[in-house]
Amino acid sequence: MKKCMYCNQPIEDKGYNHKIGYFCSEEHFEKYCDTLLKEELALLMHSICPCSDDGEE
Repeated sequence: MKKCMYCNQPIEDKGYNHKIGYFCSEEHFEKYCDTLLKEELALLMHSICPCSDDGEE
């Protein structure tokens, strides 16, 4: 069963699916991002960016 990355509660219906995980709602995704340090958030967003391909130069 999928659990929200913010509140850790089981997600009964569709919820909010993001590349980093599942959340109860978009509001919980935003709250999760607010709990991260700026550096953590930057690394997270960089890791899911389609233009960040670490193998190519």
